[in-house]
Amino acid sequence: MTRISFQTEFRHALADIERTALDLMRRQREVSSGRRLQAPSDDPTAAAAAVTEHGALAALDRYEQAGSSVEARLRLVDTVLSDIIEQLTHAQAVATGALGDTPTQAQREAAAMELAAIRDALFADLNTSFRGVYVFAGTASTTAPFVRNADGTVGAYQGNASHRGEN
Repeated sequence: MTRISFQTEFRHALADIERTALDLMRRQREVSSGRRLQAPSDDPTAAAAAVTEHGALAALDRYEQAGSSVEARLRLVDTVLSDIIEQLTHAQAVATGALGDTPTQAQREAAAMELAAIRDALFADLNTSFRGVYVFAGTASTTAPFVRNADGTVGAYQGNASHRGEN
């Protein structure tokens, strides 16, 4: 039969209390910080998994941002194309109304001014940019697709026929 002295029992109890106090402090630190790992040495396997998961989350965030950017760009292009259709339909109505023998010279001049305003609106629509990139310039996205000449006419298309994919 082995005898355990009071001192040995006291030392074991004290060590248990210290270990429990340290564990309590660690758990309180985890709760207050919201993190189970304070340093990689706490759990190297879990730390490696956390780094991998952090990288995966960052990739997902980039995909989400790209998706949001593409959605915003498509919404803008849809709006611009709808406006172009409206402008062209209006131009057709104005031109049709100015044809024939009935309109006076003043009415024809008013129609010409209205068509010039429509041309300017189309010019602005076709030179629409999104985040510094011209949406209708193909891959020449930093070049305005159309420019106005010194005489007020619109010059030839400055972009190219290649399409630009989102990054």
